[in-house]
Amino acid sequence: MQVLVDMGNTRTKYCCYESESFGATEKVLNTELNSEWMTHHWRCASMVVFASVADDMFRQKVEAWCVLNDIEFVNVETGSQYFGVTNGYQNYRQLGVDRWLALLGTKRLFEEQTCIIVDAGTATTVDVIDAQGMHQGGWILAGIDTLVDSIQIKTAKVSGEKLSLAELSFGKNTSENLAQAAWAATLGLVNKAIALVQARGVKVDRIIVTGGNAEMLMQLSEQKYAYEPQLVFHGLATYI
Repeated sequence: MQVLVDMGNTRTKYCCYESESFGATEKVLNTELNSEWMTHHWRCASMVVFASVADDMFRQKVEAWCVLNDIEFVNVETGSQYFGVTNGYQNYRQLGVDRWLALLGTKRLFEEQTCIIVDAGTATTVDVIDAQGMHQGGWILAGIDTLVDSIQIKTAKVSGEKLSLAELSFGKNTSENLAQAAWAATLGLVNKAIALVQARGVKVDRIIVTGGNAEMLMQLSEQKYAYEPQLVFHGLATYI
């Protein structure tokens, strides 16, 4: 059994992987990821495949635990070319490892298809990968909550409550104005990406959506999405 680990800035998502099958996605706060916790949850692993955007001390902690327990440790970083995918960044190391893994996961799932990848989380990222595996670049926009919060922080007399339901219409109060504008901006970003690809005479085979806001984004959009909540784990699995 292998453990696939996607470490964010505050929490870690992981799943067990065995015989081409992915287990359920589990979550743990980074601060709780100590030796005792890993021994309890990962002691049966033969390999840990690890990617992180967090402080390097967490990687060192996981690697040390793996060495102590004779478990193979694979630290994944952004590459220039791997598994049929070519990084489109001028300086390939600047592309976040989560976006790199999403590209690899897309290639693994939808080979020889032109795809737009939308990761809707704290930030909303859009990446385009063509049928030959070439990353065409992408965009980074503040996520829904971040967009709303930024307006309230920077504007003294604009404030509103966080709305749990996503909606797309003209708001009748400040809370609705903030939230619905954030969704409209995000959907506009996706639609513009589709239009730019099509303007090049290229058919968009799939629009892949992942991340914490993915399901709400799908509810609001008229586009047809492929929902892949474990897209990053598919990317990590390519390193086994």
